[in-house]
Amino acid sequence: MSIGALAARFGVATHVLRHWESKGLLHPGRDAGGR
Repeated sequence: MSIGALAARFGVATHVLRHWESKGLLHPGRDAGGR
C-alpha cells in the first residue's frame, strides 16, 4: 500500500505519517519497491 493510500484511509496527510515514522512511532514493513 502506498503512503498516499494509507494516509487517505486514516484521514491524515502523508507528511504526518512520515513524521510519525521518523519519531519511531510507526515501523512499516516494506517490500522490494519500498512500499
